[in-house]
Amino acid sequence: MKIITHDEIKGVITPTEAFDLVKKNFVRKSEWILPPKTSLKYKTSDFFNIMPCMMPEEGFAGVKMIFRRAGRIPTLTSKIIIFDYNTGDALALIAGDYLTVLRTGAVAALAAETFALKNYSRIGLWGLGNTAYATFDVLMERRKIFRNSPIEVYLLRYKNQAEKFIERFRHRENVQFFIVDSYEAVVENSQVLFSCVSNMDDLFCDAKKYPQGITIIPVHSKGFQNCDLIFDKIFADQTEQIKTFKYWSQISQLNYYGELTDVLTGKIEGRTNEHERILSYNVGIAIHDIRFAFEIYKRIGDNCAEFNLKSPTDKFFY
Repeated sequence: MKIITHDEIKGVITPTEAFDLVKKNFVRKSEWILPPKTSLKYKTSDFFNIMPCMMPEEGFAGVKMIFRRAGRIPTLTSKIIIFDYNTGDALALIAGDYLTVLRTGAVAALAAETFALKNYSRIGLWGLGNTAYATFDVLMERRKIFRNSPIEVYLLRYKNQAEKFIERFRHRENVQFFIVDSYEAVVENSQVLFSCVSNMDDLFCDAKKYPQGITIIPVHSKGFQNCDLIFDKIFADQTEQIKTFKYWSQISQLNYYGELTDVLTGKIEGRTNEHERILSYNVGIAIHDIRFAFEIYKRIGDNCAEFNLKSPTDKFFY
């Protein structure tokens, strides 16, 4: 079994490749064996999630384990194990933090490209950590390919996060940054809003303040419960994962709910006019992490350290 570290992973998958991989995963989602994640939660906001999945047609399987601990830097940490589906052998133990951030950013960018106003020019961001960096990186790479038109970016002031974010992306062309002092100010100036705050006990904003045509993409789902019953359409990456939401019973009975996969494959419509307010919940599904991990293993596995974890060949080994 290979051991693949964080430093060995960085840069192996580009932002553009990450976008293409998550889109293909969603389109082929029905080919994956994908149970809902198991989440072990504490009395606090901490949790330990276990996310298994298999792709029998391509011969691999895997499990992602992700741990959130308040006060830790970074707050989230994860590991991924991938297996040969045909033999059951463990192929690699892979540091999951970078891949988690990259695939999360790619999914958020895909949701924006799928549901946002066609010619949107203003976005908002709060929770300016690693996930926000990855989201903006993938988003800008896609805009460079297809649009490259000027864009305004509204950032919530918090400590020195906004200033660091601007410094990181100062080289990007056709981008103008603005730092504002409240959630409401971000909302009022946004056509697409990315929320990358890892935990939120309250609501971000009065639901009436979200403007017509806005697309909200909560990288972490809390803080928008007041939007669930008044927005025009709601989408998710996997239905099973949002059935614990406060208003799920009402959402499921209305005709505006669907999965991102069904929009990408043409089974249902996404945005149909410029006035719809759309909420895209992407709680996180393991097919992206395991696909990324398997791709990393194929590209650099031969050059990484190995640990012998093979089972004995003697069937009477005990």
